[in-house]
Parts: sequence; structure tokens; C-alpha cells
Amino acid sequence: MNVLVCVKRVPDVTSEIVLTEDGQGVDGRFAGFTTSPHEECAVELAVQAAAATGGEAAVLTLGDADAVEQLRAALAVGCTAATHVVADAQQFGPSDVAREIAAVVRDHEAAGRPHDLGAARQRRRRHR
Repeated sequence: MNVLVCVKRVPDVTSEIVLTEDGQGVDGRFAGFTTSPHEECAVELAVQAAAATGGEAAVLTLGDADAVEQLRAALAVGCTAATHVVADAQQFGPSDVAREIAAVVRDHEAAGRPHDLGAARQRRRRHR
């Protein structure tokens, strides 16, 4: 099974988080950044599922150049491919992010690297 995991760069809650002057964002000069614990679990499960089925685990993120850190972390624990959509995440709403994810999935399929995005859901339906 080939698995694609989407991750996001988030402030590290163990560091000091300072808001911008307008109170609408995090001042990145003082905060460390990481991947959320939920996404770390998703990466680990994707790597395990891919290894158990002879597939590959890939990771995707959308953000500025600093988001490469989160891709490197996923590659370090076993993902075999990473895609970085360079964008100003502050300017992207949920529908913009969904559109970019869909475009990456289509590009991977066209390149002969499809993802089995619905495999787990299909398996659950058969067992109900």
C-alpha cells in the first residue's frame, strides 16, 4: 500500500509562544516549530502500513521554506518521498489547501506513483 500523509508546521507547545502585535498570529522569531503529535502518529502508521505491504510512505506539506524541517523529520522515520508545496500558508484557506493536495495526488498518479488513499476505508466497509 502506498500511503500519502499530509503534515503541517505548528508551533512547538514546549517553547515560548509569543503572538504578533495584532494578536492574529504566532511571532515565529520566538517559537520553535514541529509537527503535531497526531500527525507524527499518522506518519508512523503510514510507514508501518507501507512496510507491511511492500509499499511506500510519502509525506506532503504546504508552507514556506521552513516547512522543509517537518518533511525531513518524516523522512528520518521512514517516509521514502516528500513533496513541499511552497506557499504562504497564511493566505491559504481550507479549500486552497484541499485543491493543492488534490493537484499533488494527480501529479503523483501521472508520474506512475499513485497512492492507495481509500484502501483502509474500503477494507473497513467489507468487514461491517
